[in-house]
Amino acid sequence: MRDNLPSYPCQSTHKRRFLTSFIGSTNALNPILVGLRRLIVSHCRAAGEPLCKLVNFDDLQGQTGESGWHEVHRSSTFCLEPPGYGVTRRSTTQVLTAGCIPVTFLTDEERDLYYPFFTRGWLLNATVNFDRTHIHRRVRANQSLDLIGELSAIPRERVAAMRRTIASHAQAFTYPLIGEVGLPGGASELLLRALHPPYDDPRVGSRTEHAGSVW
Repeated sequence: MRDNLPSYPCQSTHKRRFLTSFIGSTNALNPILVGLRRLIVSHCRAAGEPLCKLVNFDDLQGQTGESGWHEVHRSSTFCLEPPGYGVTRRSTTQVLTAGCIPVTFLTDEERDLYYPFFTRGWLLNATVNFDRTHIHRRVRANQSLDLIGELSAIPRERVAAMRRTIASHAQAFTYPLIGEVGLPGGASELLLRALHPPYDDPRVGSRTEHAGSVW
């Protein structure tokens, strides 16, 4: 059965076209986050492609169809994921399944609580984080700040290690289609383990038997 397991974009080792990318707008509920998003857009625009691919919703006049977004994620080594209406972004799970390394802007306290159920700690080894409080402090002090430059300076060995971690674990955010065999450690399996702890116990039958008993 393992021979029939699907392959996922997160497992691809292809060379990425863009160093980093940002897909989003400068809108946010918190004015401070609006400033952060504007800063990211300005840095990305100044760097230009291939250092940073920018899809700015503010320039699209409300036409924000998702066609092509996944390809941008698949073509990027890093994906910029600033908070907006909440601390987490839906797109973070999308970039992980595309094999892109999320770049978050969380405080230490927020990072400890970031998707704890689905990641069980591995996400800390698969992301780059810029504490936004430090960024604001540097901006207010007129200190130099080069987000794209700092990402480009990350050693290749560390980038490769983060991509391997994502390839091994990002299936935690994927659900198999009907008739498809999901990867071990996928979202369905994690939920079944949480709902029915003996699901992991080899003494009480197969996973298939327990999947039926839970529902």
